[in-house]
Amino acid sequence: TVFMLWASANRDEAAFGPTAGQLDLAREPATPNLAFGFGEHFCLGAALARQEARVLFEELARRRTTFRRAGDPTYLPSSLVRGPSVVPMVFD
Repeated sequence: TVFMLWASANRDEAAFGPTAGQLDLAREPATPNLAFGFGEHFCLGAALARQEARVLFEELARRRTTFRRAGDPTYLPSSLVRGPSVVPMVFD
């Protein structure tokens, strides 16, 4: 039996170094990212998600908006998906 832990994707210290588990926006990708799947299982909404993120950060930069966390994130109760379901934020 093989159990695939999707939450461990892109966290391999051999590929990403000793800070593999930390958010590093400047890190060069060592391997293809699995965030949107691959091959015939590639996410149909990947282009839209990337565009939404791009617009969000462009607007935050354009408006010179500062933001900070307003509490601890609530994580998804899943062994298949790693990530927060809610991250409380305050925009100044």
